[in-house]
Amino acid sequence: MEALRYGSGARASIAIRGAHISGVSYYSIGAAGTEFLEDLAASGVRVRVRTTVNPGCADVHANPYGIDRGTMRNQRRIVESFRRIGAETTLSCTPYEGRRPPPGEHIAWAESSAVIYANSMLGARTNRESGISALAAAVTGKSPNYGMHVRGSRAPDVRIEVEGGDIDEAMAGALGHLLGTRFGSAIPFVSGIRFRERYKMKGLLAAASTAGPMPLIHVDGITAEIEWARRRAPEKAKIRIGMDEIEEAMEQLSCDSGEPDSILLGCPHLSIEEMELIARMIGEGKFDKPAFLFTSREIGGLARELGYADVLERAGAAIVVDSCIMWGGLRALRLKRPATNSAKACFYLKNTMGLRPRLCSIGECLRS
Repeated sequence: MEALRYGSGARASIAIRGAHISGVSYYSIGAAGTEFLEDLAASGVRVRVRTTVNPGCADVHANPYGIDRGTMRNQRRIVESFRRIGAETTLSCTPYEGRRPPPGEHIAWAESSAVIYANSMLGARTNRESGISALAAAVTGKSPNYGMHVRGSRAPDVRIEVEGGDIDEAMAGALGHLLGTRFGSAIPFVSGIRFRERYKMKGLLAAASTAGPMPLIHVDGITAEIEWARRRAPEKAKIRIGMDEIEEAMEQLSCDSGEPDSILLGCPHLSIEEMELIARMIGEGKFDKPAFLFTSREIGGLARELGYADVLERAGAAIVVDSCIMWGGLRALRLKRPATNSAKACFYLKNTMGLRPRLCSIGECLRS
């Protein structure tokens, strides 16, 4: 931890209440990372605070989609190593769907979409950790005291007026991508957003932190520290973003590749509210192409208890847990042109997996 503190320029470390670790997928860390985690677990190291972990590349309990056995075996080795050091093997990118840190609580989270959500929507305090620095924080119970842990560093740098009004979640994601691309690590104060749905904000924030190193966005009327941030937002040089710019960002994220061959929803992982929404929208209908819904094992179980999973599965959807859109099943099934409502998913599907995604709302995905 002293090396991390020195490298960050922080004068001291601060006690944290929780950690969330990324770099859990075998596709991300490979053989070397897997062996490192096994060596760490064998050394007797244990975490000191509640620690959760990001998704892997496969459901560790089932493999109905033909992911190769070697990948499955290695993913299970990774999960077992985290279990041995005392982490909760949640395998989800939305740790705030479990215990939600209260305003002002210091945590050490990796996973960019979770970091910006915790800072913005919850008012918790975390820097954008790497998998390794989050692991170090989990083991020591401390994190360098700089950046988002310091109140003054959370003040807005730029004031932005959005002229788009009420927009759907795909357009909200495109707006987030535009903010991250244009303003990088700056902290915006954004006004003019008319929607209040939590899942739309989740998509906006995830896209912003994918496009740039943005750790926090203050949104008028929505986010946790808005009254404090409003008094500190720059009055001059207000920047306006209109619908034409949002629509252009959507076009850049999408690929004009004809009829989609699949539907992928759940980047970040679907909440129980989103599971209910999709179940309500599909109703007695059927998905007319392969549909995959990504969520945590905990939310998937709750959706089954409440009857949403039955509705969705009868309609032809597969509920995938323990993994995310960077899922081994996409490779095994050879899907090429997915429709998704997530701007973050579009970025990774196109740039990392070489697919040709279409960005559209849930309703449009169901009609695509």
